[in-house]
Amino acid sequence: MKKQILIGFLIFPVMIFAQIRKDQWLIGGNGIFTYSKSKELKFTSFQVSPAAGYFFIDKLAAGLRGSFTSDTYNWGTDKFRNSTITIAPFLRYYFLPLEQKVNLFADASFGYSWSKNKHFDPPGSFRYSSYNAAFMMGPAIFLNEHTALEVTIGYNYLSRGPIDSTITQRFQVGVGIQVHIGK
Repeated sequence: MKKQILIGFLIFPVMIFAQIRKDQWLIGGNGIFTYSKSKELKFTSFQVSPAAGYFFIDKLAAGLRGSFTSDTYNWGTDKFRNSTITIAPFLRYYFLPLEQKVNLFADASFGYSWSKNKHFDPPGSFRYSSYNAAFMMGPAIFLNEHTALEVTIGYNYLSRGPIDSTITQRFQVGVGIQVHIGK
């Protein structure tokens, strides 16, 4: 009887925290807030990114992420807002053994964005498209059998055109929830 209880305790963590196996689905997303202020510029950004992915092999998922971003710039008396919708395929890899309750991951994506820029004074707006490459990493903390809380730090590179060749680079911190569904 003691041997069966011991075997049960050894197997239990594998059953509870093995959500990153082949044939599992990853559904969730994250929110990112960015704020910066200098002598002349105040910048605020909020981003929501739902995602869905599939584990083709243990610990490696591929999927599609969408996002909506709203950026507000205050430059002296000048104010404008930029709204962006992005579609991006992604790859995500978990580094630690499958049984870990806390696992470390890295996530990379490359996407295409459509944006609208609204200027408040003088009033006006224009539209443009861009390419976006992003990388994030952090811990996935498995709260239960199907849910992980993620805290991420990341880098985002945005190349805008055809209006100009502006390149935006951001370092970001985010929090997200992922639901793992499967057999």
